[in-house]
Amino acid sequence: MLDNHIHLRTILMALSFGFISPPLFAVAESDEVQSATKLSQNETELQQLRSLATKGNTKAQVNLGTLYEEGRGVPQDYSEAVKWYRLAAETDNADAQFSLGAVAYYGQGVPQDYKEAAKWFRLAADHGHAAAQGSLGLLYDNGQGVQQNYKEAAKWYLLAAEQGSGSARNNLGLLYEHGRGVPLNPIVSYCLYSLAATGRVSSEGHAAENRTRLTGVMSKGEIESAQLLIEEISNAGQLSRALESYFKRHDLKE
Repeated sequence: MLDNHIHLRTILMALSFGFISPPLFAVAESDEVQSATKLSQNETELQQLRSLATKGNTKAQVNLGTLYEEGRGVPQDYSEAVKWYRLAAETDNADAQFSLGAVAYYGQGVPQDYKEAAKWFRLAADHGHAAAQGSLGLLYDNGQGVQQNYKEAAKWYLLAAEQGSGSARNNLGLLYEHGRGVPLNPIVSYCLYSLAATGRVSSEGHAAENRTRLTGVMSKGEIESAQLLIEEISNAGQLSRALESYFKRHDLKE
């Protein structure tokens, strides 16, 4: 899950308010002119972004922090990134809270501190931030910064999975496959791996590999039941509701 956090945050920021990007040219120009024009326009956009951030615009602060974290248009500087994330987090911005959790987890610009990461992930997760929910689930799964608690991990994975996180669906599938914090259920596990492999946010092939492995130990009937559950979830449009219905229908514990 956290292996994908930069990718997830990049998608989130791009959708929210857009990164600085090279201009499009209507006519062909020399490489030198193009480079000079791009530099000039990007510098102007960066100055505008910095101005907004300095005036307290939280989206600009998070965007500027992300540019410093990734070294895009500015020299990579984790300390500067943390500075802007903290300013935005003070106004209860979930994106900034998630980013502070991520840098604390990896020790970028701040000492590595799993407890600090858990604190910021929880704040963002309570705001419904999908990547933070999945990341908090992973901390509970691994016992990093919090006491290991598979049931709590499943809770946060499910919340993130509802929002289309392929990584959360994959990780929740692992819990169901091994019966950690949830009842052992290969049908539900197969279903979650399948949804992760085809969802809006993929889990980079891991889910497909897990599904293939699990298929080798499942009966034909179990696979058919899992495929029916996938169809039910697609029709219901809500993962938790469909799973609840499935467990009740088969008189199983959730």
